[in-house]
Amino acid sequence: MVENSIYHGIKPKQGHSFIRIKIKLTGEMLKITVTDTGIGMTRSRLNNVKEMLKNDEYDNSEHIGLNNTNKRLKLIYGEQYGLNIRSKRNFGTSVIISIPSNFS
Repeated sequence: MVENSIYHGIKPKQGHSFIRIKIKLTGEMLKITVTDTGIGMTRSRLNNVKEMLKNDEYDNSEHIGLNNTNKRLKLIYGEQYGLNIRSKRNFGTSVIISIPSNFS
């Protein structure tokens, strides 16, 4: 996720950007959030990426990593776990990884 932030969010942006990694335990769920202040995505692009993750398909090689990661999380931990993405053009992107806190 950090590599995606650098490559897709920060690299194409001029000026300074940052990446924040936050880990939070909420009941039985562990949430790991990677947020960048890169270029972000348009609403249309964000909807396409979310749809790709939901349907377990991708439209090009650009998001194979996201799709594979989401698929593996769901296979290992269950359908209620995986990736969620939030993004706003010119503000940045957050990818939230949800997994059970009692994984083994």
